[in-house]
Amino acid sequence: MTADVVATHVEALCTALRSTVDGKVDGALLERARAVHRASMADYLTQRGELAAGAGQLAGLFREPTLQEQFDRAGQQLLLVLGMELVHCRARPRT
Repeated sequence: MTADVVATHVEALCTALRSTVDGKVDGALLERARAVHRASMADYLTQRGELAAGAGQLAGLFREPTLQEQFDRAGQQLLLVLGMELVHCRARPRT
């Protein structure tokens, strides 16, 4: 993970939090973020075994999370996807 990736994640989370608190997130945007999150999570779950097999000593990072861990992470992951969508839309040139 590079510094640019970390900075992008932080920017996305801050943007999503700010927009949500300010009431600037509508239902359509939430639905798009939900759809992206569900698709990317399905892809990850399909690849998790292969990722763990290739991770050596770090294989534990890819273990199946408990139900509580899944619940705790869901909000953060959805917020990240929402933020990435907002940052991407903001960076896109207007036509």
